[in-house]
Amino acid sequence: IKKFLKVDYEKAKEHLKISIQTAPPTNYLVFQSVSLLRTIEANEQRLAEMEDRVQKGEAKAQYSLGIVYMRGRFGKEINREKAIQLFREAVSQGHTEAKIRLATALDMDESPSIEQDLEIVQLLSEAAEEGHPEAHFYLGQFYFYGMKTVLDIDYRKAKEHFEFAIEKLDQDHYMARLSNSLLQQITTNKMPL
Repeated sequence: IKKFLKVDYEKAKEHLKISIQTAPPTNYLVFQSVSLLRTIEANEQRLAEMEDRVQKGEAKAQYSLGIVYMRGRFGKEINREKAIQLFREAVSQGHTEAKIRLATALDMDESPSIEQDLEIVQLLSEAAEEGHPEAHFYLGQFYFYGMKTVLDIDYRKAKEHFEFAIEKLDQDHYMARLSNSLLQQITTNKMPL
């Protein structure tokens, strides 16, 4: 349904209020409607506070609002360009998570430029140097598969990044499991290190 309906908190609130007013007070629908209405109002409050903190230049809020736009949360439509702008603002203040999210957002382009690929590698390299396991996972993948004209396949570097990710991530995390799988391919297939 989300594909066909535009997210509209105002219409949702209007319909929920009608449901609350017209259904018998003991009806389960009333309880559900009240709960959803409270959730929407809480989300609107959180979003307003987040936007206020973004206006004040807080890197964490810039990152968080970037996630909201990237995923289409809190009644906001997905807006990748706005998310990228917010991630860039947070990155300019050294926010590590924002470096990773900006890199993954830039990597979504069908045919990124060489400059864009270089920026992706730079962002992930900085985050990896700061010890972030997700950055190591992504770099491991880029070295495992290669990255157009920017990175050649390098199984030794892929192995190093995967080992770091496996060590730092929860073993049930999909990145740890995929890192483990690709690492096994490197060792089992005796790929050149």
